[in-house]
Amino acid sequence: MARNRLIAALAGLVLPVEGSSSGGTAHTVRLARRLGRPVWAVRWPGAGGLARILEGEGILALDPFSPADLRRLAETLAGLSPPPRRGPIRLDL
Repeated sequence: MARNRLIAALAGLVLPVEGSSSGGTAHTVRLARRLGRPVWAVRWPGAGGLARILEGEGILALDPFSPADLRRLAETLAGLSPPPRRGPIRLDL
């Protein structure tokens, strides 16, 4: 779980590719949302149930074969700025 907290705290955007609703990926997603990080999901046959669950929570699901979705992701990434540096990051969320 410490690794998931670090990933969520250091990420500018979280883009899970596969996972289950109760695994480490889902934990990272929950922490990233608490920290205000953008979260997208990847929708593909091997993604498991995570993409559907995230879509139900209002998280954007990306179709990796859709040029429009890839363009939207690129625009989102281009607009990101690094997280503000305000001293130590709390990892005990």
